[in-house]
Amino acid sequence: METNELAGKKFAADFDNEMSSIDFSDDTFIITWNEEPYYPLPNCGDYRIKEEETYSYTVNSEIGYFLSKKLDFKKSYVRDGITLYTEPNTIPETLEAYKSERTKLFKALNPSITEAQVAELLNADSDCESVESFNNWRKWQVLYKEAKKKIYYTYAYKLESNKLVLCDEDWAFIPQGLKFGDIFNGSYDLWYPSSYTSEFYNPDFEIEVFVGTMIKNSPNITIRENNDETEYTILSATNDSMAIAKVTGRKDGYIEFNESKAFTCPITYTNGENKVTATITIEGKEYSFDIEYVTKEEINKVLEEDSVEYTLQ
Repeated sequence: METNELAGKKFAADFDNEMSSIDFSDDTFIITWNEEPYYPLPNCGDYRIKEEETYSYTVNSEIGYFLSKKLDFKKSYVRDGITLYTEPNTIPETLEAYKSERTKLFKALNPSITEAQVAELLNADSDCESVESFNNWRKWQVLYKEAKKKIYYTYAYKLESNKLVLCDEDWAFIPQGLKFGDIFNGSYDLWYPSSYTSEFYNPDFEIEVFVGTMIKNSPNITIRENNDETEYTILSATNDSMAIAKVTGRKDGYIEFNESKAFTCPITYTNGENKVTATITIEGKEYSFDIEYVTKEEINKVLEEDSVEYTLQ
């Protein structure tokens, strides 16, 4: 059984007055950010934003990455080390409830704020423009929040003495041996072609699995032939097949499709070096895509190009 070399360690860093820490237990970690707001609220004084994200995780120290899934998120507003307001975990059900919660925030930051100033802040919030705009915002928030909890975040790392070297953002690493059903149901990010291929900017066949495809904000499959573009969404998948439906349009930022016209496409595989090539048959035509497995060499490259350092506490 592999030893978790991160368990029980806490690391911290200061990125231009944005303080961050990562606290690892055996199977969860909490990453905390304490930073100045990007867009400070007018008439609310000086304050900082504190964000705490809790993840479950498993580590592969041999290759140098850990897989994590989001469990919880907490956002607080802080002044002089004192927490003035913490956003609720639930998303408001109605526009009036949303306005009420925002008003609590404004008054917590500035007890002397006037009703006119509160109204000005609410009027400047695009999500408050109408019931329709709020409902669209709320739908997005609910779908996005649930999808973010399902998908794996994969991070490259290495320990150097008292330092944790960590990739600056999550990457689409696929663990060895997974096939398409494992990835789709897992859920892992999958992009083909990847940004490392020459075909990336004009691919004839494109397949993606990520948060946007999970909430039906974008298609999973795009096929370009004879100046024509056909898109599909994946409804379900096993390692040997996937059920897909043709995208018929878009409405309010989401793709449209007829689930009753979905059909099943078989998938076969050819083994390669640190990858398998999957071949899918769609309406009588074959299309292939690579599932590339994470390697130590890839981890090292990522850390050389895009990483930050935390210090052991």
